[in-house]
This record gives sequence, structure tokens and C-alpha cells, in this order.
Amino acid sequence: MSRRTTALTQVWLLMVAIGVVPGCANLALGDSEQRIDLVDAWLRDENFSGSVLVAHHDIILLDRGYGLADRSNDVPNTPETIYPIASITKPITATAILRLADEGRLDLDDPVATYLPDFPDGNRITIHHLLTHRSGLPRDLSEHAQVSDGATVAEALAAYPRFPLAFDPGASFAYSNLGYEVLSSIIELASGISYENYIQATFFGPIGMTQTGVAVEPLRRDGVAIGYIGDRDGSRLAPPLWASWWKGAGGVYSTTGDLLRWEQALRGGDILSASSHAAMLTEQGGGYGYGWFIGSNPEMYWHDGDLQGFHSWLVRDSRRGLTVIALSNDDRSAALGDDLVSLYLDGDRLQNSRVFDALLLVAVELIVTVAAWALSTVLRFRRGTLVWARPRRRRVVLQVLLPLALALLVVSAVAEPYRVAGSWREALLIVPAWSRVLLATGAFLVLSILVMMQSFIARSSSVPR
Repeated sequence: MSRRTTALTQVWLLMVAIGVVPGCANLALGDSEQRIDLVDAWLRDENFSGSVLVAHHDIILLDRGYGLADRSNDVPNTPETIYPIASITKPITATAILRLADEGRLDLDDPVATYLPDFPDGNRITIHHLLTHRSGLPRDLSEHAQVSDGATVAEALAAYPRFPLAFDPGASFAYSNLGYEVLSSIIELASGISYENYIQATFFGPIGMTQTGVAVEPLRRDGVAIGYIGDRDGSRLAPPLWASWWKGAGGVYSTTGDLLRWEQALRGGDILSASSHAAMLTEQGGGYGYGWFIGSNPEMYWHDGDLQGFHSWLVRDSRRGLTVIALSNDDRSAALGDDLVSLYLDGDRLQNSRVFDALLLVAVELIVTVAAWALSTVLRFRRGTLVWARPRRRRVVLQVLLPLALALLVVSAVAEPYRVAGSWREALLIVPAWSRVLLATGAFLVLSILVMMQSFIARSSSVPR
């Protein structure tokens, strides 16, 4: 073996020994604690702003805050920080409807006109259609009516003009906030009390959700996060977005801990009958049940929520006993929250992304090492001056052009994902796993062949002629 080959091998072994190639010792990660450490480190590295809770069989593994709830006063996000949860309100609204059905105070097949006689197409649209986003109603009331923020639900719905439905009720799926605003009005009419009082007395109080409520006026209380917008720096305050008539579609505020209590009570049998709970988690078309998105694995269900400056996620995988809750107060963290949920629930993807980070670093380090070696062959210092050594053509090809081509191959493999994702780490996450492994393995093999060929040339040139 030539001195150069030996030196390169020593550099490689040293990198592994001192940990310059992170992750090589962790290729078999799998247990929950190690995965939590990965998730925690990833959230910190990516400057996630919000609070995250992960529970496995109701044992809390991660319950931490990241970033600042109030950047002007350096108030940190904590597990107790309160956030608007936006559309995660919908599972709560759906549960209230099912609870009233269990009590015999309404039927899911009742037409809306039973409760709101003047509502357009109320004789055709049923409560079932509203729950499953199959009513044909538009996404938002504000698209078709001017309603003041302080209007009641009844006043807001009275302002809704007669408008052609997008499709016949039950014929298709179209997500509708308006549908859940109608449901909140039905809850008030069927229960005889306001929406907020009903869910407080029926759910939040008995469950012990002390930091949860409905924002029927702008949310002003201690411990509430401030929302920030701006894709690049997230430095601008989110404009105040609030309307009292949103309450059934997105008006609830909460904490990660309270949402875990809610999710536990929901599947614990204390809130709904077994038949209603099963119906809630049965896919009704469009990947949606009653208030929940239902996964291809029917044991996984979730909902997310978006409001300018705030983003929320609640995901349950019953098969694995996992609950993931993330609440954020920064628009930049929206994509990170999506990745957090998908990465944690798909542990192999998280593990593979970290492994590929390590393999890519190996390839880059080898390229740099060989490139430096190549330069030492074609360039010489003579009397303090850097001069061209006029190497043979095949040495230029092997020592300069091949390493350069390989470096371009590695960069080009993630260039397009980088353009789409906006960061190298996110780019690595969306490159297919098979191509990651193939790329890194190919880079390593080509560089190994290069080293062996260099060794052969070195031996050949040392043979006397």
C-alpha cells in the first residue's frame, strides 16, 4: 500500500474515531429515548418556536418549549404556554355534537333546517354532512358575507346569502369552516346554552383543562404566546385575527398538556359512548371522519390548525400508542411542525435522514481529502512560489476531474430538493431514501476505486525503466 493510500485510510479512521462522522455509531437507533433526543436536537437546530409534547402509552417522553412566546420581553415558550389551536377546535365541536346525540337531544341525520329554518339549503344539508365536510358549503363565510368580528354566530349565519352549493350534499368532500360554524349554532340551540358554556361545563371543567377555553373576545391573559409572521426571519407581529362567530371552527385556545388530557379522556370512554367514538373515527370520505382526518391506517387520526402566526397539530397513532402535540407561534415553524409529526410517527424516516446526513458528510470529507491530495500532485512550491507541476494527462483526469465530477454529482442530487425546501436539512428529508443510500454508497465506492487507482499509478511510476 502506498504512503498516500495509507494516509487517506488513517484520515478516515481518525474521522470515525473522533466523531467527525456523526451518526455512524447510531445506525441502529430505535428506542424511544434516542428518538426523542433526535427530535429535540432537530427542533433546536431548526429554531422551532412553540411547545411540543410526545407521549407513548400515556407516558410523557417530551414536554418542552422552544423559542420565545414574547420576543420583545424575552419570555420563553414553555409547556404551560397558551396558544390559539385554530382548527383543532373542530374535533371538540364534533365531540359536542356526538355527545348531544348520545343524550338524545339531536340526531346526526337531522336537517339543518330543524334548528335554523332560514338557513339556505337547510332542508338538504344534514348534521352528518356538516361533520364530514360533505355539505357543499363554501370554505369560509367571509368569502360571501361581510360580518363584524363581534357578531354572534346567529348574526353571522343570518348574513350568509343564498348561494349555490358546490355540489349536492353528500356527493363529495370540501373542507368547510362555515359548516362547523353552523354546528356551533346547532349546539347552542340543542343544549339551550352558549357553545362556550356547553363545552366548558361538559368537557373542559370535568377533564381538568384549566388553561383551555373559547376566545369569544380577543384573547388577553397572562401566558398567551404572541404570533409572528414572515417566512425568512419571522420577526413581524401577526395581525390580530379574531371573530366571535369562528368559535366552533377555530375559536379554542389551549396548551399541549391540556390537549393531552382531552385526547386521553376522549379515548377513555368518559366523554362519548363506544358507538359514537367508533363513528367519529370512521372514515366517511375524503379521508375525514367526524371532526378528525383519518389515516390510511385507520388507527391513526389527527387534525391541524392554521391561523396567521400560529400553527397546531394533534396526532394519535393508536396502534403504536403515540400521541404527538405541537403548538407554534411562528409562521416559519409551520413546515417544521409538519415534519415533526411525520418524522416522529415514521421513525424510520427520521433515522434514515440522520444516517444520510452522516453518509453525505463522509462523501464530502472524502472528496475534500482526495481533492487536496490531487492539488498536492499538480501544484508545487518552488522557492516560495506556487507552480504548475505539468502532470501526465491521466493523473489530471484521476486526481482532479474525477473528484470534481463526483462533488458535482453529490451537490446536484440535492440541489432541486434544496430549491424546493429552502434548507439543506429539509432537502435531505425529501430526497427519497433509496436515492440517498445509493448516492452515498456510490460516492464512497467511486472514491475507493479512485484511491486504489492512484495507488496503482504511484507504484507503476516508481518502477525503474
